Amino acid sequence: MDQSIEIMKDRIVKILLDNEPSIYLFGSIVLDDFKLGWSDIDILCLTKSELTDVQANQLLNLRQALQDEYKDNPYFPLFEGGFLSLNGFINGTSDTVVYWGTRGQRIRDKYYLDPFSMMELLESGGLLYGDEIRDKFIYPTKESLINAVINHYETIRKHAITTDRSLYSAGWMLDIARCIYTLRTGKIIAKTKAGKWALDNNLVPDVEVMRKVIRIREEPNKYKNDIELMKWLETLGEYIQRFADVLEEEILKVKVYNIRRARKEDSEALAHIIVESWKSAYSNIIPLDEMARFLDKKRRQGQFEKFIEDGEIVLIGFYEEKPFGLAFANKDNDEQLKDCGSIYSIYLLEEYWGKGLASKLMDEVINILKEEGCKQVSLWVYEANKRARKFYEKCGFVFDGNKKHSRFSNKPLELRYIKQI
Repeated sequence: MDQSIEIMKDRIVKILLDNEPSIYLFGSIVLDDFKLGWSDIDILCLTKSELTDVQANQLLNLRQALQDEYKDNPYFPLFEGGFLSLNGFINGTSDTVVYWGTRGQRIRDKYYLDPFSMMELLESGGLLYGDEIRDKFIYPTKESLINAVINHYETIRKHAITTDRSLYSAGWMLDIARCIYTLRTGKIIAKTKAGKWALDNNLVPDVEVMRKVIRIREEPNKYKNDIELMKWLETLGEYIQRFADVLEEEILKVKVYNIRRARKEDSEALAHIIVESWKSAYSNIIPLDEMARFLDKKRRQGQFEKFIEDGEIVLIGFYEEKPFGLAFANKDNDEQLKDCGSIYSIYLLEEYWGKGLASKLMDEVINILKEEGCKQVSLWVYEANKRARKFYEKCGFVFDGNKKHSRFSNKPLELRYIKQI
């Protein structure tokens, strides 16, 4: 591998010599976590001035040229990263960029590193050639790191519900461990070490799953043709999501959120939340022309003012001091159910979906209903609202068999869910 890196460096320098390149390695290769059969070799090359067309085209084809020249070499296809001017990199301006990725190479006009990669480059990156220029880079802020973790968390919730037979399916577990480590320490750690750290700190719900993931990470080529392992990899979705629940709690510890009883002056914000969330949640369930009649913000504001004056349970949630959601409930509304509270509404603005905040609203409203003597809680949800139903089921609600048709002209079906508290 070292010889391959040296050959790659020499070829890049030959192409860019008159453009004063600085070439860095970062990522698993410098964190002592490179595993052939899993890892990439991350590279960044910054030049004094913008790449010429000749330089760009030579770099574009370099990986393939080396692969053709060294046919049995497994390392040249693994180099990934960007080639561009220092000015284009640090200022994010339009530039001639050669990008090497997993699925090929291309020329584009911008390139940047996410906060994780930038921290790796600044703290652990190795200078292969040229002048040291990292003093010109901007260190990621704590906020940018947290946001990067949140973005990754949202990706996991969206794309890791089910998994395939790829060894990379196991990588989701290590990614989560690494995100938790970063949130707790503000630092970056190698993926394998992150998995072991999470085990040592009793953060992993499914310990044996993580141990197996680490074994795969440490010797990927040993397992790449193991049929039984591939079948197991297809089952990882539920374990990944359980570990993502732990990450969700860690995110909420570092991000400032607050839930309280709503006051009359909150009514305008409450009206905005319910109107906008209806548009996001029900556009495919309720006829739009009919829904529009229920989305008058002034009318909704007046309703909330009255609910609050009457002492109804109305909660408002703030995320970094901005209103994000509401919960509306009452005690003993359903005459068929004894000691039962009713939740009429839990709504969040769409940009706050998938961040764990709905669970916090639910916990808070259930705690209030408990304090008021309720032993169970009911709510109604549209049958077609699969996202909401999945959330309620995750919170412990169960469909009790009761159904009714909504008042809208297309008669969407509503289901009653119950939870014992």
